[in-house]
Amino acid sequence: MVNGKYVFPAALEEEIKLLPQVETVMIYGDGRDYNVALVIPDFTVC
Repeated sequence: MVNGKYVFPAALEEEIKLLPQVETVMIYGDGRDYNVALVIPDFTVC
């Protein structure tokens, strides 16, 4: 991390999971210059 703020991925994942359209989410960025999020929608809501 050069000029960023460390945020725990689990905390972000829990916030995103509160959205009714989201079934599950995974955030990953260990050792990278950027983070990625894999979001699985809840198709029964969409």
